[in-house]
Amino acid sequence: QWGQLFECGDTAVSMLIFSYLAIMLGAIVLIYTVVKFNFHFIPESVAVVIYGIIVGVILRFIKTPIADHVSDFDPGMFFLFMLPVIIFETGFSMSKTAFFRHIKGILLLAVLGTTISYVIVGGGVWLVGYIGASFP
Repeated sequence: QWGQLFECGDTAVSMLIFSYLAIMLGAIVLIYTVVKFNFHFIPESVAVVIYGIIVGVILRFIKTPIADHVSDFDPGMFFLFMLPVIIFETGFSMSKTAFFRHIKGILLLAVLGTTISYVIVGGGVWLVGYIGASFP
C-alpha cells in the first residue's frame, strides 16, 4: 500500500505525514479542552474515541489517496507503533506506590491470564489439527 504513495513523490508523503500530525494535534487540543474546562462527565479516553470515530467517518467519505491511506487500518502498524506506546504510557503514568500496592493482583493477572491464553489457544490449535479441520 505504501509503494503507490512513495511513487507519487515527496509531496504525497509529506501530505500524509502532515495529515497524521494534524489528526494527532486535534486529539491533543481536544484533551486539553476537556481538562481545561473541567468536563468531568466525559473521560479523556472517551472524548478521543469519539473524535477518532468522527475523523474516521469524515475520511471514509473523502475520496483522495491521502485520505485512503490515513483511514486504512493496518494491524501490523498498530501492533508495532501504537500498542507499545499505549501500554508504556499507562505504566509510566502510574505512581510507584499504586503499582507496588497492587503488585500481587498485577502478577496474578499476568501469570494467570498468560496461562489461560496459552491453554485455550494451544488446545484449540491442537484440536483443530487433530480433527483435520485445518489446512494441510
